[in-house]
Amino acid sequence: MSPAPQARMAALGRRRRMLAGAATRAALERLLGIEGVEAFGIEAAAWTRTGVTLAIRCGPRRPVIFQLEPKSEGKRGLLETEHLVLHYATGTPARAFAERVGRQGRSRLADETLTSLGALFARDPQVDERGLPAPPAERHPGRLDSLLDTWGDSNAFADFFAVDEIARGQLDSIDPLSLFVFVQHADLECDHVTPHGGAPVVSQVAYPWEHRIRLDRAPQLSLLEGTMLSTDLDERDVIMGNPEKLRQVLDQGVAVANREGKSLFVANTCVPMVTGEDVGSEVGRCAKDCQRSTHYLTISPNSMDTVFEPLLVDRRKIAEARAGERRRASGEAPRLNLLGLHPTPGRDELIALLAAMGVEVNVLLVPELSEERIDALPAADLDVVAVNEAWGLLYEQLGRGSPRPRLIRPAPYGVEGTRAWLAAIADALELGEAAREAAEAALAPHAETFAALRERARGEFLGLCCRAREVRFLLEPEHFWGVPLLPLLEEMGFGLEVAIYFESREEMQVTPELHRSFREPERHRIKGFDSYEGMMARLGEMEAGAVFSHHSLDWRITGSGKNLFSLQHLEVGAAGAVRSLQRLLRIARTPYFRRFGRYLQRDASGRRVGGA
Repeated sequence: MSPAPQARMAALGRRRRMLAGAATRAALERLLGIEGVEAFGIEAAAWTRTGVTLAIRCGPRRPVIFQLEPKSEGKRGLLETEHLVLHYATGTPARAFAERVGRQGRSRLADETLTSLGALFARDPQVDERGLPAPPAERHPGRLDSLLDTWGDSNAFADFFAVDEIARGQLDSIDPLSLFVFVQHADLECDHVTPHGGAPVVSQVAYPWEHRIRLDRAPQLSLLEGTMLSTDLDERDVIMGNPEKLRQVLDQGVAVANREGKSLFVANTCVPMVTGEDVGSEVGRCAKDCQRSTHYLTISPNSMDTVFEPLLVDRRKIAEARAGERRRASGEAPRLNLLGLHPTPGRDELIALLAAMGVEVNVLLVPELSEERIDALPAADLDVVAVNEAWGLLYEQLGRGSPRPRLIRPAPYGVEGTRAWLAAIADALELGEAAREAAEAALAPHAETFAALRERARGEFLGLCCRAREVRFLLEPEHFWGVPLLPLLEEMGFGLEVAIYFESREEMQVTPELHRSFREPERHRIKGFDSYEGMMARLGEMEAGAVFSHHSLDWRITGSGKNLFSLQHLEVGAAGAVRSLQRLLRIARTPYFRRFGRYLQRDASGRRVGGA
């Protein structure tokens, strides 16, 4: 391989984005079996994070965005091989496209891996490292193209999952203000993206990582709980620049970090990037004086990919090299590292169930991050990872080149999910039958209580409303914060009423796929709509006592006489499943919005129209 491709392969190993040239796009079309078909074609392809992103013309509407990623347990898609899975991220492919790729792509991709696909990019003389361009957006007369679904799309009225807002705020899911000394180089308005008042308030979005409901406490003000320093740029700073202010705040951040024994996290925002300040050099200077690691985040696309690499890759590899090969002594209890479980009572109860099996938890990591936890990772026999696309890059960096075996599983929601999670760990560690029996004995009281509650729930309905392109979140838990929502609600005994927004007849093909996902499809109802008025009619006719939404106090739902629930109401573990089911029963049976919902009704523009 010539020096240029070798350099590109090395870059791929560092997870850089690369945009494919014509040769790579043609090769990928052949592998998918769509070459030579005028109606189908790859308009753009890029190496991004942990796979290949494809913008494919596969129907009369705008291109559909696909992800071609490594196969893992629980990950499903349009096409699956031993090593890879292809699923669509936005839009819905035409049936003819799905059938052709299903027939030809599976055999052609059978022997391919992510590494072999990366070699296509490395050999491409036209490869472009600027990244994948956004897919072309449909023009809407009289206004700008879409920026986020929440603000710009013509079908934003049917957005109940707040996917873009959750993605925008995902850094908050690891709570950097409490983990690090946080320095923000910004004007004050940057802190107003998510409003904060003088007292704890409910966020406008019910972020799945917030624990107001799970912990039964008032919303927390992380700005007051953590350590945050800001340069607080004013108008003069923006026009003239003020590097001295930046140096002073960075020096203060280093002093606080050294005093508190924390790492330093520096976030550079839009205005300093636009004005061209050399922030990176200043961060590099102060990092030499910081006793812990320093993390530098910018607004560039690759920055979030690499901001934690010094901790998750470099420091971890040093710790693993020092520890050498892990050999468990005779009679020593096996140890686990648990990755991706929220710090809630449900997680503590899972640790107790593992202890009943004779298994110790070595390190809890993600959302927690610290040098001490990274250094302790090698003392475990196995990493157990709860699937979650939002944390996928952190998982990839933690596993890159690690000698420890890894078990990737859906998070243990529900009694059945908890039982399957414990069984998978028992198999991976080759535990005896006594360990399984001990786990089942510990589960039994919760399973009995859950079964009694389930009988009460069988007369109740819960509602779900979404756009057709978002049905995948219900079918693939890794895209929905790791929560298998449909199987969990069905296990709880609820009937489900699902209303889906269809923009075209082609999108209706998701209906049979959704129908097949149910264990008892006869207990559930699926209906479609194609307008705001149709959506409100569907919500109004539902028997459901509560409808799912990640928008807090969602007036579309409350004005229809229904209560709300979100992922915040759900907990892991068997005892957590009992508490989750108790919450949902209370919510579904609360009559407040049935009685007063007419006073909360609004029109499509959000103006209040309700009354007596």
